[in-house]
Amino acid sequence: MKKFSSISIIFVISLVLWSCQEGKDASLLNNMNELVITGVNKANFEFDHLSIEMLTYLYNNPELSGIPENRLSQLFCKKNDQDSLVAVNQISVGYIDIVVPGDYYAYAFIDLNGNSEVDANEPYKEWLDEQGNPKMIEVTEESRWVLLFEFEETYSN
Repeated sequence: MKKFSSISIIFVISLVLWSCQEGKDASLLNNMNELVITGVNKANFEFDHLSIEMLTYLYNNPELSGIPENRLSQLFCKKNDQDSLVAVNQISVGYIDIVVPGDYYAYAFIDLNGNSEVDANEPYKEWLDEQGNPKMIEVTEESRWVLLFEFEETYSN
């Protein structure tokens, strides 16, 4: 009987995690919004992974203009077994309740010169839909979004 109830519990948990989709009312945690940002250095751009940040800017307009509503930063590194930082080409960070509910649009870049502005020749990526248009991130109190930025190109103004 214990084996059957253990299998049932695992099945229910798996079903909940599998059915948790991106978007409104999809949070794994009640009354919280979740934003997971992943950056992938697909083109193997060379930079100091331990000090140069990937910045993600969230705007309330699809033109990505004006003052961003939020700025999130990540380093392309992780801790190894000896608790030292090592460079990696993919980083993923989860944020809980980092933004207030609203509609957002995003882009990310690797800030090679550290000036907190996207410049020509810096790895750059916008969050786009299947047609190549800015994709809206509709944050609610219980939403879940996974943003994947694969850096293959640089910004050109």
